[in-house]
Amino acid sequence: MTSENSIILADVFGRTPALIALAQAIGAIKIIDPYQGRMMAFTDEAQAYQYFVDKVGIDAYLDSVSLEISELSKPSTMIGFSVGASVLWRLSQNYQGKYIKRAIGFYGSQIRHDLHITPRFAVQLILPKFEPYFAIEQLAQVVESKPLVSVLKTDYLHGFMNKCSVNFDELGYQEHIKQLKKTINLDEQ
Repeated sequence: MTSENSIILADVFGRTPALIALAQAIGAIKIIDPYQGRMMAFTDEAQAYQYFVDKVGIDAYLDSVSLEISELSKPSTMIGFSVGASVLWRLSQNYQGKYIKRAIGFYGSQIRHDLHITPRFAVQLILPKFEPYFAIEQLAQVVESKPLVSVLKTDYLHGFMNKCSVNFDELGYQEHIKQLKKTINLDEQ
């Protein structure tokens, strides 16, 4: 029986009670967020996004995640949401360690700016049915052609896994919690 860690990379909302509940539901051992564990209590996505852009940024979040994962000592599944998924995508390009077994990225819309990346570990991207700023089909086509990358297109919108999002979808959430549990525990059966 192989024991595996699962680690969550938060979206721009950071650590929230809903994300903590999601982590507990799938048995994640850690949440890495852009705000060093501080609960931010944003009123909406626009406020969370603007704060992230103004005060943190994707490069600083990537640096923080890189530092955190340098301490990994056992096989781990990384699960990222939105900007967390985009950070995972960037991380996959240069990762030299041996402990990231796979990454699962939900609706990482910033990946569209980094299509040159070829991951060094397995990455599954879970895409929403629609994004307002780019064509999902084109993104899927480009990344799916890369080694170690698989794509799952959903019928849900960006944010469907986040209870703080206006696009939260209970059915999609339950469906993907079940799938995450199955994926993470695959080697433990």
